[in-house]
Amino acid sequence: MLRRILIVDDNEDIHELMSMCLVDLEDDLKEDLTNSAYQSCQLKIDSAFQGEQAVAMANKAYLESSPYDVIFMDVRMPPGIDGIEAISRIVKQYPKQNFVICSAYSDYTLEEMVGRITSKERKIYYLPKPFTMKNFCSLTSGLLYPELIEQNIEDKYLL
Repeated sequence: MLRRILIVDDNEDIHELMSMCLVDLEDDLKEDLTNSAYQSCQLKIDSAFQGEQAVAMANKAYLESSPYDVIFMDVRMPPGIDGIEAISRIVKQYPKQNFVICSAYSDYTLEEMVGRITSKERKIYYLPKPFTMKNFCSLTSGLLYPELIEQNIEDKYLL
């Protein structure tokens, strides 16, 4: 079972931290789960460092019939479009795409973000920076494997 993830952030350290956590999560799932369907869990992690690059990668993934299961999107990524604009462009074409907004800045209020990118067809989650790896892994596992996770991530992270 392949799950695709796109990390969009202009900070390479964030990519490294998230990727390390995702690899650990994948290993933990394989160790902890006896169900053979989850023994073959695989994560494919892609990286983008700018908003335009994220839009292009999301388009390519859909054209190849292999969309991302979740896109983690930073908000502020100069130069070029910011993460909110990138999400707006992606959801115009692919309204069911799932996102997690990760940001340390308050360029937008939560209400402004919701107003620009809301769709009834999918949910957008918010994980403020700095976040703990425990919170990141908890949210990610809940998004990728909701049938395995007892905790309701919507109460904690849904915009």
